Amino acid sequence: MKTVFDYKTELNSLTFSKEEKDHMKKRLLNAAEAAQPKRRHMGRGAIAAIAVAACLTVAAGAATVSGLASDLFAPLYGTAESEIIDRIGYPIGASDSRSGYTITADAVLGDAYHTCIIYTISRDDGEALAFDALEGGTLPLVFTDNDLPGEGGGSSWFFDSEPGDNCIQYVQQFSSLQPIATGKRVTARFGDLYAAGTDGRYDELVAKGGWTLHFKLDYEDMSVTLPLDTGTDFDGHSVTLESCTVSPIGVRLAYTIHDALPSPAAGNGRETAEQEQWHDLVFGSATVTLNLKDGTSMDFGDSMSASSNVTKDETLCTKSALLDQIIPFEDMESITICGETFPIEAE
Repeated sequence: MKTVFDYKTELNSLTFSKEEKDHMKKRLLNAAEAAQPKRRHMGRGAIAAIAVAACLTVAAGAATVSGLASDLFAPLYGTAESEIIDRIGYPIGASDSRSGYTITADAVLGDAYHTCIIYTISRDDGEALAFDALEGGTLPLVFTDNDLPGEGGGSSWFFDSEPGDNCIQYVQQFSSLQPIATGKRVTARFGDLYAAGTDGRYDELVAKGGWTLHFKLDYEDMSVTLPLDTGTDFDGHSVTLESCTVSPIGVRLAYTIHDALPSPAAGNGRETAEQEQWHDLVFGSATVTLNLKDGTSMDFGDSMSASSNVTKDETLCTKSALLDQIIPFEDMESITICGETFPIEAE
């Protein structure tokens, strides 16, 4: 039987200029609130780009559900680390119904720079909801809250925890460039639900959108920050590894390249050879491996979302990733960054 992560499409690496982010925010907000149905063709990285538009808005409260966060996250993370999930995660239970479908925010967990929210999409008539078509479909999601950081990257995907029933699950993960202020009430707005068409385009409308959910973004942050302050070199460019934040659910690296290295201009919407070389230098050079006490390790490779901010003399960079499993601190030994190994010590 396949696990949830067999269905996960990918955790995209993202790099956008401020102008691109502003344009994307406006486009996605307009799409989510549009009065007329629209077709969407969302190529590689587009689902993850939805998360970049997240700038979370104070909203009315919502009822929470009873039960444990570990029960709600079990289809995603399993049951091995339920104690940690119940400590850091919270059930939500906010829902909205329209177009014959109900979307419910089941639960949230996170740390200083990451959030993971699991939703359930159900047919109100009780009929089976086919996963095969929606697996390649799309459901635009925009958060609005000016008090929370809105720049970063992540991914979203569907999975089916109980094939044949009237529900499927939808996961949204987000890695923020700035610390996330928990305890805020937020609004999640969903656009039209589309399935993948026979020609490979997301052009089969399943349900007209407009679902609006209000809930509290609340969880316990267990992350610890390792002050690295270590020098290294990226192909002749002096670099300082500033800090690494680690939690049972995620890793975030901050580093500074002591040269201004702006991203080359895009070419007709496609990545150019110059952009690929720039990405390999600025982000690919920052290798990250989490080492566990049982002798195994997790090499994040290209699975981390990435961002850079170019100043006059420097390039400030971050790389982030949410883990595909919950890893207790007591199972962590160290983290290796650019060939340097740093012990992980947490209470």
